[in-house]
Amino acid sequence: MAAASARVDTAKGELKEINEGPLAAFKELFDLTEIPPPAPAPEEQPEPTPAADASNSLQAASAAAATAATAAAADVAAGAVS
Repeated sequence: MAAASARVDTAKGELKEINEGPLAAFKELFDLTEIPPPAPAPEEQPEPTPAADASNSLQAASAAAATAATAAAADVAAGAVS
């Protein structure tokens, strides 16, 4: 157990020498260097597909037909069309 304890103490001493020697300059530079976080990536808008465009066209045509049918029904109810 004494041998293991002696090795741990030796390793601690070597680590202290490394931290105070070669790594000291690196730590100074590290503390003086500020790296800004990366800019957030822009959100990608999904491009409309031809199928989506066709769907939108169908919805518009359906809405127009419904409006025309409603107007025609109103005319018939009012007696404007025989």
